[in-house]
Order: sequence, then C-alpha cells, then structure tokens
Amino acid sequence: MRLLIGGTVAAITLAAASAAAAAPSGTLYVAQAGQAQLQRSGAGWRLVLSHPTPQVTTFADRPVRTGGTQTLRRFVSAWRDEFGTDAPNAALELSGAPASRDVALLELSAPAYDARADRVTFRVKPLRSTASTGLAGLAKRADGGVKGRLGRATLFVDDGAATTGLLSVTASNLTAGQFLQIGIGQPAVSFVSPPAPVYSASLNASWTADAQLLQLACSATGTQTCSGTALIAVDAPTDQPLTVMAIPLTGDQLSMSWSGGPSQSVAAPGAQVTLPNG
Repeated sequence: MRLLIGGTVAAITLAAASAAAAAPSGTLYVAQAGQAQLQRSGAGWRLVLSHPTPQVTTFADRPVRTGGTQTLRRFVSAWRDEFGTDAPNAALELSGAPASRDVALLELSAPAYDARADRVTFRVKPLRSTASTGLAGLAKRADGGVKGRLGRATLFVDDGAATTGLLSVTASNLTAGQFLQIGIGQPAVSFVSPPAPVYSASLNASWTADAQLLQLACSATGTQTCSGTALIAVDAPTDQPLTVMAIPLTGDQLSMSWSGGPSQSVAAPGAQVTLPNG
C-alpha cells in the first residue's frame, strides 16, 4: 500500500493472512449524516439522520466482493424489496464520541425520507447484541444508553449475511489544497469497492484515473481546513489485524481503523501501526 501526501510518496504495508472462509452472499449498506438523534417515540424509539449524504454505499461480499452506490431515496423506497418483513440489524457509529458511547446496535424498520427537511427517519429497537457477521466488529464496541442528539454519524445496515471488512481512513485538519492518496501494492490484498461518500462539504473522496488509488483532497479556500472519513472495503480476512506504515502530515491528521476495531492514529513519520480487527 502507498500513501501520497502533498505529492510525496510513502510506503504502506498491509499484512494479512490467507483468504477468509467462504460465506453466504450478503450486502452491507453505509450511510453518513451530519447529525444523528436517537429519541423516544411513543412506546418505542426513533432514529433521525439529518443532513445525510445523498448516496448510500453498498458492499457486496459474495460470490465476489464488489462495491457500488445508490441514492438515499432509492435505498428507502426499495426497503421492502431488499429486506422484506425482516427488520435488519444496524450499527450507528458516532464521530468524536467517547469510547464509552460511540456505537449503538439497532434493529431498523419503517424508513422515511424527507428531502425538503433533509432527513431520513427510522423506527428502531435498541439491541444488546447481534448475530450479524457484517457488524461483528462494531458489535464488540456497542454501548448501552446511547441516546439524544449525537452529532455526526455513520449508519451500517446489514442484510443478514455480509462479512466484508472495512478500512476506515480519517483525515483531520487538512489545509486548502492538501491531499493524500492511499493504495494497495500487495497482490494478496486489494481494494474491492469505491469509497463511501465523505461527510464533509470540502473534503472529497475519489479514485484516481487508473482506479488504483483512493484520494482524499481538501477543496477549502483560504484558512479553512477539511476533515472527514472515507470507508473502503478491503479484500483481506476480517479476523486478522491489518498492519500499516505511513508518513502522515502531522500526528493528528491521519487515523485508521479496520473491521470495526478501535481507531489508531498514525502519529509519527515512518511509524508502523497495527490496526486490530473488531
């Protein structure tokens, strides 16, 4: 794997074991929002995602690992076709929240998208655990008592069989014109999907022209800075840690997590960081 920061190339090595065992076909859906709110609604609970990204990213695991996107409107309108009468399990991960309350496990139903209000709502049932393999890493970090206004969040919805591992790459405080690129250089380990949309008005995620590198670029102007997180499916076993070595811009500008595990900062030039799996 290699990292290009401001035009300088740095090596990143991804260490992973042999391919994971075959699993049933499944899809993991990822949506991001600028504000999440988990609140009481009558005798139950309601999740409100305000200012969501207009696209939902999909990670299909079998028969081959692929990725794609669909509009949020389509995701909501096709809910019954995708999930039928079985309410899917989901994990809500909160950006910047303390570790004691940064993940909530939920059962989702009755989605409603209001484009004019710029929000999507779900009827939810809080869960203590889940059998979902696609949410296994996040489930280990799940916290009870997550409620109220929760800030920026990412919602992972599992159709019941997804097992794809996700690499989360967070860039913080990039200045105008700065960018970083992440790619895979080992034949045994590779990206398998486009990145999920980054929830940031000025931090953009895209593939380079040859589709080999993920690029996070700050399009802010003047003294403004950019921060955001991109999610990428990686063709590596989720039950093994992922080791990275990178040269970040500064210690607080690059952090990564693997397969629902805790986030690790790449804090010093040339530092080698092992990302534990969830």
